[in-house]
Amino acid sequence: MIATTHPWQALSAMLRVQVLVALANAAAPVLAPAVAPGLGFEPERIGLYAAVSYLCAAITGLHAGEGVSRVGAVRLNQLALLACAAGALIAALAPASALLVAAACVGAGYGLVNPSAAAVLAHHSPVRARGVFFSVKQTGVPIGVGLAGALLPLGLALLGWQASVVALAGLCVLAALVLAPLATRLEPPAPAQPSVREIARALVARVWAAPVLRAMCLASMAYAVTQQVYVTFLVSWLHLEQGWGLASAAGVLAGSQVLSVAARIGFGAWGDRARDAGRVLVWVGLAMALGLLALAGVAWAGAP
Repeated sequence: MIATTHPWQALSAMLRVQVLVALANAAAPVLAPAVAPGLGFEPERIGLYAAVSYLCAAITGLHAGEGVSRVGAVRLNQLALLACAAGALIAALAPASALLVAAACVGAGYGLVNPSAAAVLAHHSPVRARGVFFSVKQTGVPIGVGLAGALLPLGLALLGWQASVVALAGLCVLAALVLAPLATRLEPPAPAQPSVREIARALVARVWAAPVLRAMCLASMAYAVTQQVYVTFLVSWLHLEQGWGLASAAGVLAGSQVLSVAARIGFGAWGDRARDAGRVLVWVGLAMALGLLALAGVAWAGAP
């Protein structure tokens, strides 16, 4: 008997979750240049916030497989949204000394989404279009970052940063509630999941020992570092070092994410058609290198 699948419903649901957690994660880097001084922090301290957030994301990501087996992939997406909502509320309403707690909550939610959403899409997406489906889901990251760059400066001007962040928390809670009636329909069969210790052993024994997998791992780390440095520091760098207005600096971030959406879908389709993911990754790396050189050119052009 063939299991019933709901590809488009699964994709739209996971895309919504990805957008919101990416928006929550990008809120601090976008708002930091304007908000940090009023809280008694230097804007560059956003690096510490990002470090805590991604450390917690790595920890929860390693445990997400066990969570899928225990509570279900859709429920784990709901928990991710609620963790991001909690982080946003702590950032907006608690004392400034609790900002790292907020970072931990948002990071925990961010780390849960990819493994749990992958479990849902792996069950529901068509095999021949799986690369495109996963790429479309991953466009939620640039869409969320782009929305942060486009909407949060506007919210800052109209409502103040605290009200804007509280509204973001409300959106995350609402999205978690909307997922509830879909849990039964979208929940994939729960496979047996290895423990974190078994995953760690496999990483050392299999991934690191295989030259191709090791190269993929190192390339992925380099690409991830580049992406996160760009998202975390671009707005602050343009605003504080290059003298751009906050809305303009955030607009550059938002515009870059529009291109990222198209690139993610395009690269996913290319990988499906070419059946050569390695070549696609090479071109991704070259594009990122050119982007960094362009940023360096902006710095040199603006130097006295």
